[in-house]
Amino acid sequence: MISEWIGRNAAARGGAPYLEDAAETGTLTYAGLAHTAWAWARSPDRAGIPPGARVAVRWPEPLGYAAALAGLLAAGRVAVPLDPAAETARVLAVAGPRAAVGAAARTASRPGSPCFFPRTSRRHRT
Repeated sequence: MISEWIGRNAAARGGAPYLEDAAETGTLTYAGLAHTAWAWARSPDRAGIPPGARVAVRWPEPLGYAAALAGLLAAGRVAVPLDPAAETARVLAVAGPRAAVGAAARTASRPGSPCFFPRTSRRHRT
C-alpha cells in the first residue's frame, strides 16, 4: 500500500532526496513527501470526496504534482493526472472526475465540481 511505503521511507530516509527537479533546482525529501502527501490525503475527506472517486490533477510544478498524486492515492482516490499541455476541458469531460485540483480546478467543465487544496503551512524541501 502506498501509505505504508511513504511512512516507512520517511522514517528510514527522512532528509534524503526522493525527487529532484533539475529545472527548478529543487528537491523533495522523503520527509517532505510524507508531510505533503498526508496533507493531500486528508483534503478529499474535508471536501466531501468519497473514496474511489476520480480526482483530476493538473499541477504546474513537478515536485508538488508527485506529492499530490501520492497523497490522493494514499487516500484511496483515483488520481487522474492531466498533461499540462492538453486541452483540460475536453479531458475533464471524458474523465468525469468528481473533483479537480491545481490548474484543472480552474477549468472544470462540470458546474459544482469541488475544488480543493491541502491544508499545509510549509513545504518540506531542501
